[in-house]
Amino acid sequence: TLFGITNTTSTIASFVVPVVTGIMTDGQQTLGQWQKVFWICVPMYIVTHIVFFAFLSGDVQSWNYAGQKSRVYNKGKRDVDKEQSDLLRERRVVF
Repeated sequence: TLFGITNTTSTIASFVVPVVTGIMTDGQQTLGQWQKVFWICVPMYIVTHIVFFAFLSGDVQSWNYAGQKSRVYNKGKRDVDKEQSDLLRERRVVF
């Protein structure tokens, strides 16, 4: 799933970044070395933000409503609850 892919990516970054930072500053805990680490991070943040905003969408996705119940209204009859796994949103259907 999408969550698994993003979680794997963030987990890899979580243990690679400290290792790389440790290698870059090993025995040289100076301002200059930390500036190099900072300036390596800046373009990565800028690129990821550009990619994020290029594909950004505030629309509610269809899979947000999966598995919810829809209420079907029948004219002159009682209401019936119906389970629909591919339901996009709750809607009223009149027969």
